[in-house]
Amino acid sequence: MTSLAQIGILVLQTLGGLYLLIVLLRFLLQVARADFYNPLSQFIAKATNPALLPLRRVIPGLFGLDLACLVLALAVQFVTVFLCLLMAGVFNPLTALLWGALGIASMVTYIYFACMIA
Repeated sequence: MTSLAQIGILVLQTLGGLYLLIVLLRFLLQVARADFYNPLSQFIAKATNPALLPLRRVIPGLFGLDLACLVLALAVQFVTVFLCLLMAGVFNPLTALLWGALGIASMVTYIYFACMIA
């Protein structure tokens, strides 16, 4: 793998991970019933609304959980992993889906761990 591909993978993982963090924070803040007048909550809502509002028209909530947010998180992680695998020369969508689900679980664990430390 060339160094240019490694740089591309690093940039893609960083940007995809940051957006995934924002999407999962929105989901977790909704589950915790956080105040959305907080400036941090306002930023998270404004950053995720363009991608989330069209999904909410198609995917309804279930038992007070925003399933559209979870689908968006899975889509963001899937696309990130899939493009990284393509840059590495591997083409396997099933592997990307599995790593996407594991990446979401890892990010949620990281968020909870960071909140316990803070």
